[in-house]
Amino acid sequence: MRSAPSNLIQKAYLLTLCAFLLAGAVSLGIHCANAIRAPYELDYAEGVLLWQTEHVVNLESAFRSLNEYPYVSFMYPPLYHAVVYFSQGLTGEMLSTGRLVSALSALGIALLVGLQAWWAIPRRTAWFVRAGSALAGALFCASLSTMAWSQLMRVDMLALLFTFAGIALFLTAARRPIQQYLAFLCFVLALFTKQTQMAAPAACLLLAFYIRPVQALRLLGFSLLLGAAGLAVLIPPTHGRFLTNMLVLSSNPFSLRNMLGMMQLNLAAVAPLAALALTVPLVFLTRARRLRRSWLERSPARRAAALGSLHLLLALAISLTCGKRGSNYNYFLEWNIACCLLVALLLALILPRMRAVRLPVPEAALLLMLLFYASDGVASLAQDLRPHRPSTLEADSAAVVDLIRSLPGPVYSENMTVLVKAGKEVPGEPALITLLAESHTWDESPLVRRVSSRSFSAIVVTTSLDNRNRYTVTLAQAILGAYRLDRTIGGFAIYLPKG
Repeated sequence: MRSAPSNLIQKAYLLTLCAFLLAGAVSLGIHCANAIRAPYELDYAEGVLLWQTEHVVNLESAFRSLNEYPYVSFMYPPLYHAVVYFSQGLTGEMLSTGRLVSALSALGIALLVGLQAWWAIPRRTAWFVRAGSALAGALFCASLSTMAWSQLMRVDMLALLFTFAGIALFLTAARRPIQQYLAFLCFVLALFTKQTQMAAPAACLLLAFYIRPVQALRLLGFSLLLGAAGLAVLIPPTHGRFLTNMLVLSSNPFSLRNMLGMMQLNLAAVAPLAALALTVPLVFLTRARRLRRSWLERSPARRAAALGSLHLLLALAISLTCGKRGSNYNYFLEWNIACCLLVALLLALILPRMRAVRLPVPEAALLLMLLFYASDGVASLAQDLRPHRPSTLEADSAAVVDLIRSLPGPVYSENMTVLVKAGKEVPGEPALITLLAESHTWDESPLVRRVSSRSFSAIVVTTSLDNRNRYTVTLAQAILGAYRLDRTIGGFAIYLPKG
């Protein structure tokens, strides 16, 4: 029997770790609450998401051709937009509702990771180790720097909620086929929220093929049937433009340097979790020949470790697409969250090896590394609780909205949120059309002619006309030739027509 001092050490460690992580979770909650109340744009793409959500009930106008004005279209499937549109009564307007959906999805993801860890950790493990490790797994999700995405009106968090719900259903299904079908229903919903959510269903299918090939084929056929049904709903009313938008508009130029730089930044932020999580697939790869199907089917811990390893490796492979121009740290969300479950399982494996007098050096180093990582949550919460100088961004945005609303015609703006709030149309999505124009996928000459002929009542710039991710050289020259800088309001530069 384990000594009482050993139990006390384990309990003290888990309490300290979870307290540090809880501080980080509270900090994230504060940021999410502040974001939901903020009436201004927090992320560049929120404006185009607002426009898309307003148009989601009319698929023909939503999935439009970029050869027709306005030059805006969908780059994601419409499920997130539909959820936000039909639940906007929760807050009274779509921007805050979109952020609320993201925040609630993040909470659901953390709960699912904790529940998966609780289910997978062997029952013979001491209850406080099992509960503490599962809680730590859930709280590790909130500690991820990439979870700042849960503050934004973006599609990712809802897609990941469907993804991890599917993993949880599949993981706990064992020999219950109906639950496995429900899992793949969740995966299809995730794909119709964000089209790159392929890692989790692929991992589950691979494991299913290893354990029960016939059932795996049924699951694959079921998924293809559901996907075909979804396409049958979306393709006819959009005249096929749904597929064009998904396949063409997301094919941005790729840069190996950009990929390596973003990978380095992400690894620097989650190094302890990544190092621990990657040990699990390494162990499985070295012992793959000795793995028995019955072990994976009957042992929750082995099943979770095997599925978690496959998911981790496949999510890592998909995250390498971050080299695409215009990508952001959300490309690492799924991979980072997948690390949390494996770290929780390892924590439950390491803690019982603690002794009252002697602690093996490797285990001690790993546990201390996790403590140091989790302590950042305390610093974040302390920073949030300090008094801050009020931001002028809300007042600046409101002033720009009032100005745009007072102008008689259309306005071209880099910040599209102010256009939607002013009741104006969005003439174009600057980042997307710039990428397409530079890759010669889209002809920008009609837009350049509109600018040169002063068709817009104003041009609103929030970065710089030298920003080649938002303005081509041709478009920037057209703006400077036909418009003059009239005033600046905070970070907004207002250009009005010359003469």
